[in-house]
Amino acid sequence: MTGAMLATELLKLPLIVPSYPNPLRGNIEVLAKKYNITLNICVELDSMSIIKDLVRRGSGYALTTYAHLTNEIDHNILKIMPIESPDFWRNVCLFGLLQDDGVQPSSIAINFIEKLILDTVEADLWPGARPIKKNKKILL
Repeated sequence: MTGAMLATELLKLPLIVPSYPNPLRGNIEVLAKKYNITLNICVELDSMSIIKDLVRRGSGYALTTYAHLTNEIDHNILKIMPIESPDFWRNVCLFGLLQDDGVQPSSIAINFIEKLILDTVEADLWPGARPIKKNKKILL
């Protein structure tokens, strides 16, 4: 698979991405523009630990360097695919669920944050925000 094909395929996945000015986010946006792809961003946030937890729960895929995934690699927790493409300026890998068995690993922190955000949105305290229902799951 060529770098261009790989980039075009992975950019269509439901992605969990960091916000600007993160350099990886900028690289992802440049690639999307280069290949005329509309990104499928399902979540945007800056905490790698929460990004990894959301990926483990099946909320999407993410891109990062191996350095952020050493524990997951050592314990075979997530599926990690190296990306060998001249399009990325660093050694980047895509990571997602190891297998989709329908069981979502729970996290007290994620459950608390999701409830807090949902309560805030439902109370109309976050102007313009609304929950999105997808496959019987609420995405924020």
